[in-house]
Amino acid sequence: MNILNIKTTINSFIIIILSIITIFNAQAQSDSVTFDNSELITMNEMLDADSNTSELDKLENNESAVLKMQSTLTCPKCQHQSTEVMQENACKVFHKCEACSEMVKPKEKECCVFCSYGSVKCPSKQKIEMGQDNGAL
Repeated sequence: MNILNIKTTINSFIIIILSIITIFNAQAQSDSVTFDNSELITMNEMLDADSNTSELDKLENNESAVLKMQSTLTCPKCQHQSTEVMQENACKVFHKCEACSEMVKPKEKECCVFCSYGSVKCPSKQKIEMGQDNGAL
């Protein structure tokens, strides 16, 4: 292959890559983002002097708006603690303690070990507490 052919091939690749980039940019610009105006809060609403708590404070203090997906389990036998990631759509009914090998089960009337021995309840219970119950449990 001579140098002229190599230059032609490289130029062809560059043209193809530039075409692809142009297509992606056009696609990105055509995708529009819409907002529901009922969800927007004006700065005046946030800083309303008539209320004791501004809308901004309410939003910042509303920790229950987001599901917490980690919980620290404490073994009831040896008090060993381990931080576990919870699944959103499943309850963990058994947990083997890393320290003493105890097979930890939920307390009576609890759905899972996170609700019994965790620092944070399971996502299903969190949804119930937030009023987002979908009948799961």
